[in-house]
Amino acid sequence: MNASASKKRFIAELDEIISWGTIGVPLIVALTFFPLIYDYFGLPKLTALYLGALFLLYFQARRWLAEGYIEVPLSPALAPVAALLLVAIISVAMSATPLASVTGRFNRYNNLPGLISCAIVFWFALKYAASKRVFVERFETFFVPAVFIIAGYGLLEIMGFDVLSMKGTHGARVSSTLGNPVFFGAFLALALPVLLAKAVMYTEKTSSKLRMRGTAAALVLFGLAMLFTSLSRGAWMGAAVGFAVVIYYWARSGQKPLRDVVLWIILLLSAFSAGVGVVSMPAGFDIGGIVDAAASSSSLASRIEIWKTSLLMIADKPLFGFGLDQTKDWFNLYMTEGLADLENTLHSRAHNIFLQMSLDGGLPLLFANLWLFIYVTLKGARHLKRNPDDYIVIGLLGSLLGSFAQGLTGIATLDQEVFVWFVMGAIVGLVSNGRQREVKARIPGGKPQVVAASALAVIVAVAALFPLGAEARYLIASEEAKSTLSKGALERARRAGKYLLVQPFFQANLARIHLIFTAEHGDPSYARNAAEIVEQGLEYAPNGSELRLVQGTTYLTIAEFTRDEADIEKAVESLEAAHKRTPLLLTVNENLLEAYMLKGDYRAVLETADFVGSFKENETHSMVARAVALEALGRRAEAERLYKETLELHPGVLRLKKRLVALRPDASRTKSASGDD
Repeated sequence: MNASASKKRFIAELDEIISWGTIGVPLIVALTFFPLIYDYFGLPKLTALYLGALFLLYFQARRWLAEGYIEVPLSPALAPVAALLLVAIISVAMSATPLASVTGRFNRYNNLPGLISCAIVFWFALKYAASKRVFVERFETFFVPAVFIIAGYGLLEIMGFDVLSMKGTHGARVSSTLGNPVFFGAFLALALPVLLAKAVMYTEKTSSKLRMRGTAAALVLFGLAMLFTSLSRGAWMGAAVGFAVVIYYWARSGQKPLRDVVLWIILLLSAFSAGVGVVSMPAGFDIGGIVDAAASSSSLASRIEIWKTSLLMIADKPLFGFGLDQTKDWFNLYMTEGLADLENTLHSRAHNIFLQMSLDGGLPLLFANLWLFIYVTLKGARHLKRNPDDYIVIGLLGSLLGSFAQGLTGIATLDQEVFVWFVMGAIVGLVSNGRQREVKARIPGGKPQVVAASALAVIVAVAALFPLGAEARYLIASEEAKSTLSKGALERARRAGKYLLVQPFFQANLARIHLIFTAEHGDPSYARNAAEIVEQGLEYAPNGSELRLVQGTTYLTIAEFTRDEADIEKAVESLEAAHKRTPLLLTVNENLLEAYMLKGDYRAVLETADFVGSFKENETHSMVARAVALEALGRRAEAERLYKETLELHPGVLRLKKRLVALRPDASRTKSASGDD
């Protein structure tokens, strides 16, 4: 009897741990940051997600072993989740670089294990939200402090107390623990509808200050002011949609007269406007300047061109897509001329979650996602017809629909994605009212199984933490190498970089540091080392766009120093290959112009300059290169006219002209002859 009671108590304790853990995982992911990191805390958040999913699975396994059988709740919502994961796995298997989809790519880490971890969080939320009252109490107890910490840290950032490595990266825009103003705004847009529903519809009395209506109301108003500081239009739109859902259901519930609804709308607008005062706290504040900065960073014109490019990609691979986290490898191959004219960069996102789903896994992945989203939304809406005052479901539904609105302009980061999966699972679990069918299967339980599960959990945890340590070691050494030009630091960075071979960003970064050493020391051996690093990186990421870009730059640098025909030919070859993959990227075209100049192939210089002019009118580098080539071909009158025209459009190009003239083979021979004299 005592053994039976002890077993029941142990299982109850495990249930409590899992319930708290289910609620905690998405919030801990949002809170997680790590200063010794290059990205916007993407890897720390991915690590937190892995460890959180592992935590839940480990304690669930302990529970199953303690009970002696596996107990799995069944729900129709699991069908679209299973379809989604199956489609994603097939897409990854059919992609050009499956390894990239498994490890994820630097910064966003939109990878297959991350997607599986989100689905795990969905399943646990679905299961444990069925115990509605307990789940809601625990959720609010954890949720309110987490939102306050994130919003409050944003305020500290404005006041100059930010200690994170991202400080100053985004000017006056606030990023908090999310690392990026857009991500910060996205999280608040997801969180605030939940708090608003609590503030306007909660009627029960509670002794917990964290669960009081007044606390939720105060945090909504504070969060709205901080939402403005993100200067993210997508987040503003998402919050507006989420609030509209809450206010609609509140008005329908008949709890308060229409006057109260109108007063709350005015209050919300006032709180949002107060954000102007919050961001004006630093000295030298210029509201017009920062709003212009926010607008120019992702203008509507560039978004439209990005969407056009995405549609071209989807049309080319509608069935399987390009694989999770592989958009960056292929995007610039399809880039429209309009986008090339606006931006000279490697793009990694479609800036629309629905287009991004199609890029990642084809139209089947998009349909599977829509199936899940629509199922959950309709499930919640049907529940609210019968229970119009269920504030927690109203708040979560507002959060989910707000994420749809944000998705139109594109935000899909780990912190937001796992929270959305949690919200969907929680909605399905909450509306089930504890009625869930279950499948049971007996399993042997005992110490050997517990030891095996514990050992496996430790191994997986160490594997999840390893990349974080490797990246931190690389960051410390690489930053020292750049700032001090220390050969010892460079060697330490190279050793650390060997543990990051699957991430093309770090191999490209390390190669660029070697090129800095080449420029500072005048020693081409560093550039040759850079070439080795790039070639090694391409073995693991043969389609890595950053590596392809830096490969051409590296061989061009070597050729500039040696003027050896073989080196020049290698530079031309690698840059022509990069040009085929990113034909409209200005950086590649500029490097190709210089490589042709080194080779003395002035006809190719003219053709490339004409090509650049076809998508970017009056581009400085191509105009000057064209003039230098014309001069070398003996067409001096044309060259002089073009020089004058270029000077009128771009004063200060003489330095560029001198550089390009010096690249010509005849200039090299003249310099050599002068030295012999």
